[in-house]
Amino acid sequence: VTDRISHIATLAHVVEKTPRSVPFWNGVTYASLSTTIVPRILWPEKPPKETGQDFGHRYGLLHPTDKTTAINCPQLVELYANFGARGVLVGMFLLGVLYRIFQRLWNTPGAPEGTLILGSVLFSRLVLIESDFSLVFGGLLQRAVLLVLVLGWLSRRGTTQPVRLPLDVGEASTT
Repeated sequence: VTDRISHIATLAHVVEKTPRSVPFWNGVTYASLSTTIVPRILWPEKPPKETGQDFGHRYGLLHPTDKTTAINCPQLVELYANFGARGVLVGMFLLGVLYRIFQRLWNTPGAPEGTLILGSVLFSRLVLIESDFSLVFGGLLQRAVLLVLVLGWLSRRGTTQPVRLPLDVGEASTT
């Protein structure tokens, strides 16, 4: 049970097997990001996302005949499985930059409450680092559009201030 929920144990397992017995994925797990952003209602035949199945079978975490269980591929593990140690260093740096940009956009002093609501809802999804990158970030655009529409409707009703984002990341105050 501990190995099943421990991301360190999962990372150790992947490091031990990659690339000795399991080749690097070379970015394959990120390919679904382009399709993840399109809602299924607009693309009913959209290919299913099966990283959890693929990951579990590739690393022997699932029985070969198990077609129903999914194993989350945490972002840190995903970086290593795709690109090795260098991928982890570069990928974690880029993720840190991305999170910093979002923090500056959504957490600015004096921002309207609509911006703070937008940031809180979207950021709460982004911290699910135990899931793969495209699963976490893929629905971000959909959620943002939906939230902006809802918050716009609420602001017209006078129940919340409109969403306002800084035009430039450097525009946000550092205090």
